[in-house]
Amino acid sequence: NFKKLLDGITIDVPIYGVLGNHEEFSERKEELIEEFAGTKMQLLQNESVMLERDGASIKLVGVSDVDMEDDQIKDSWSLSQIREYLSEELDHSAFTILACHRSNLYPYLSDLDADLMLAGHMHGGIVRVPFFGGVFGQDGGLMPDYDAGAYQETDMALYVNRGCDFTLTKPRINNGPEIVEIILKR
Repeated sequence: NFKKLLDGITIDVPIYGVLGNHEEFSERKEELIEEFAGTKMQLLQNESVMLERDGASIKLVGVSDVDMEDDQIKDSWSLSQIREYLSEELDHSAFTILACHRSNLYPYLSDLDADLMLAGHMHGGIVRVPFFGGVFGQDGGLMPDYDAGAYQETDMALYVNRGCDFTLTKPRINNGPEIVEIILKR
C-alpha cells in the first residue's frame, strides 16, 4: 500500500523516509530496502541530506529504528549509538530535522541540537478518546506519551504522525489515518 501511495505523488519533490519497526526487524528487511529503492523515496538509515532552496538550507537527518521496549530505552546500547551519531551529525549550521521512527525516543534525544523531530510508531494511540488522547501504546502500554500531534518540551519540537495504515486486525477508533503537511517559515 505504501508503494501505491508513493506512486500516486505526482509533484516533483524529494521524498525521504526512515524504516519503522516492522521493516527494520523483518526477515525481509533487505528485500524491502530494495523495493523502496525502486520508488521516489530515499531511505535515510543513519544518514543526512542537505536540502537547499532560495538560499536557505535544511539538514534532514534520519536514524535507524532501535529494538527495545519502552522500559528498556535508557539502558539500550542502540540509544547510545544513536546519540553518538547524532552528536557528531547535528551541528546547527542549518535548520535541522531529525526523522526517527519512535516518538517515545523524544525524551532521550530532545536535548540534542536539532530543531524538529518527526516521528510515528504510536499510530495515534489506536483508539482515541476526545479531549484525552490515545489509549494504547504501540508497545503494549496504556495512555502513551507522544501519541499524536505536536509537542515542545525543549528547544527541539516534536511532531508525531498517526500514520495512514488501516487493517481489520488493528482498527482505528476516533483516529483516522493522516498525512501531514508541515510548512516551515523563516
